[in-house]
Amino acid sequence: MGRVLLYLLPFTTIRRLLDRISPRTARPGADPLRPPRIGWAVEAAGASVPGTRCLPKAIAATALLGLHGYPAQLRIGVAKNPAGKLEGHSWVECQGQVVTGGFDRLDRYAPFSI
Repeated sequence: MGRVLLYLLPFTTIRRLLDRISPRTARPGADPLRPPRIGWAVEAAGASVPGTRCLPKAIAATALLGLHGYPAQLRIGVAKNPAGKLEGHSWVECQGQVVTGGFDRLDRYAPFSI
């Protein structure tokens, strides 16, 4: 889903769509185990599609979390690798925990506002 959206729409449009479906607070009675399950499902689905990177998975996770009533924050950051080149990474946070894209040391990335 995320790859298709990135192919068809500018990122600013995708960002506005995600903001519309993502609630600001969790719905009453929300299952605290659901966000990690959604993250696992997105990572598993991404692993079965060759070439899937972190941004499409983060977009899909943000959309699914929002549709299930969970507030999610799509984060994008940059860091210098050991060769001195910039590299980017995206991840999703929900209720204070990283749901998808947390495979790397996230503290090394400088997040920027999107």
